[in-house]
Amino acid sequence: MIEQAVVAQPDMHVVATVGEAEGLVSAAQETSPDFVIFGVPVEEEDGFPVACVELLAAQPRTKALGIAVVASNAYLYELRPERTPLGEVAPEDIVAAIRAAAAEAWVR
Repeated sequence: MIEQAVVAQPDMHVVATVGEAEGLVSAAQETSPDFVIFGVPVEEEDGFPVACVELLAAQPRTKALGIAVVASNAYLYELRPERTPLGEVAPEDIVAAIRAAAAEAWVR
């Protein structure tokens, strides 16, 4: 669902897809994406997921959009560190969050 939402946008594209958190950091280092979208395990929903901490340490300019699989909620993680709750999400909400975070990053 997420990949389809992103590739449907003419100004966005997927540079890598990984199945497990272990491949997240290495894939990001190889591709240097602006955003990484990942599933947030339930046990890590209230803080920074371990994979996200490692990702932001290795790729400080990358923003990470975490989606809690159980509740369909999303969170935007940045190196600040800060976690912004986005609430329940649909594919168009994911695209809007990416656009808003990118616009904010370019203004800074």
